[in-house]
Amino acid sequence: MRTPFVFIRVEHQRRLFFTCLIFSLLMLFLLQFLDRPLRTEVAPWGMVSFQLAGTMEESRAIFGSWGTSGKVHAALSLGLDFLFLVSYSITFSLACMLWNGGVPGTSSVIRFFGDVFAWISLLAGAFDGLENLALIQLLLGSELTVWNGMSRWSALAKFGLLLSVMGWLMYIWTRRFSGRGRRLRIRRRNPINALRGIFPIIARFMQGCSKREKSFQEGIQVTRKVSAFLTLHAFMSSFWSPSSY
Repeated sequence: MRTPFVFIRVEHQRRLFFTCLIFSLLMLFLLQFLDRPLRTEVAPWGMVSFQLAGTMEESRAIFGSWGTSGKVHAALSLGLDFLFLVSYSITFSLACMLWNGGVPGTSSVIRFFGDVFAWISLLAGAFDGLENLALIQLLLGSELTVWNGMSRWSALAKFGLLLSVMGWLMYIWTRRFSGRGRRLRIRRRNPINALRGIFPIIARFMQGCSKREKSFQEGIQVTRKVSAFLTLHAFMSSFWSPSSY
C-alpha cells in the first residue's frame, strides 16, 4: 500500500513529525485554555458536549449556558481547531509510518497495517473538519437538525478512529520496547561469550613462551597484559557494535 507521505524523504519526515508534534501540543494547550469558560452544568465537557449534542434543543441549552462571551470562545476555538486537526492528523500519520521501521522483525503485515493506520489518521482529521463545519453553522444560528447529526456522528467517527490509531501506536511502541530489551540482554551476554575465545589464545601464547625458553614469571606478566587487552577489546567491541542496537 502506498503511504500518505511517500513523496517526502525519511529525514524530512522526521523533521515534519517533530514540528507537527510540538505545534499540536501547543495548540492542545491553547484549546484547553479556551475551553475552560465553556464548561458549565449543561455542557460539563465544554466543546465536546457541543460536538455530541444530538438535537437542536440540546444545542440551544448549551448556547444559553454559554452566553455571548461563551459563543465568542467557541468560535475562536473552532477557528484554531482547523489548524489543530491538520497538525495532529499529520503527526499521527507520520508516527504510524516512522515507527514501523523500529520494530524488530517487522513483517509485511505490520507494514501493511502501519500504512492503513497512517491513512486512518488523515481520515480522522477529515471527520474533524466536517464536524467543525457543522458546528459553525449552528453557531451562526442555523435551525437545521442535520447539522446536529453531522457534528455528532463526525465527532464519534473522529474519536473512534483516533482511539484505534493510538491503540496501534501503543502496540508498536510495546513491540519496540520489548525488542530493545531483548537486544539489550543479548548485548550484555556478548562480552561473556566473547571471553570464551580468549583462553585458547592465552594457552597457545604460553606454549609459545615455553618453547622459546622464556622465564615463567615473564610469561605470566605478558599473558596478563595480553588477556587484559583482549578482555577490554572484546567488551568494547560487543558493547558498541552497531548490530547490537
